[in-house]
Amino acid sequence: MRVMLALAALVAAIPCVGQTTAELLQKGIYAQETEGNLDHAILFYRQIVNSAPSQRDLAAQAQYRLAQTLLQKGNLTEASREFERLARDYADYSSLVSSLAGQMRGPFYLSVNPAGAIEKARKLAAAGGAMVIPMAEFDPSKPVTLTGKISQIQWTNPLAWLKLETANGDYSVRLGAPKTMVGTGKVTKNAFQLGMDVTITGILANNGSQTALANTVTSQGNLIFDHAWLNSPVVMAPAQ
Repeated sequence: MRVMLALAALVAAIPCVGQTTAELLQKGIYAQETEGNLDHAILFYRQIVNSAPSQRDLAAQAQYRLAQTLLQKGNLTEASREFERLARDYADYSSLVSSLAGQMRGPFYLSVNPAGAIEKARKLAAAGGAMVIPMAEFDPSKPVTLTGKISQIQWTNPLAWLKLETANGDYSVRLGAPKTMVGTGKVTKNAFQLGMDVTITGILANNGSQTALANTVTSQGNLIFDHAWLNSPVVMAPAQ
């Protein structure tokens, strides 16, 4: 009986053949974030990244979460290896690379130093014309108002970004998590369009770069984003 129960548990832990990449990813996220079962989550994420799915967005998310979950388990060697794979194979998803690098720089930085992989990822992304997301902290004592045209949009978890062309050069502008913005019922991806003239109020990065955190975004006098909305009660909204 014990042998049968053990076999049943093992089978349940292995992702079933025939499931779509999206289904496997959702099961991995559920195991990681809801059940707290990191081993099961790793199985799902590994199945996705090893199968090289055609849905590149989902593959990048799975690679990011695989490294993140290994980091949560304290497996620093494997987490570092999977981080380098993310930086190498998905350099165009620079927000994921930057986000994971930030997580690895915390208490794990003395054991795992991904700086070389980060720099390589940034160079690859820039060479491919992708939006390179800077790592920055923001200074409330440096308010800014920017006016210009949206030249790039990166609507990718964990954070959405805009590239804004202004008279004083290009600025990278951080918004919020796409899921959170959509969950307010007030923001959709279509609210931001390439070539759109916008005015952005926010605060600048404390490292002196042309990077800003948006408080509000308006276009033709219409408010299309307000950071305060992200702290309001979440309503049901269709996925974007």
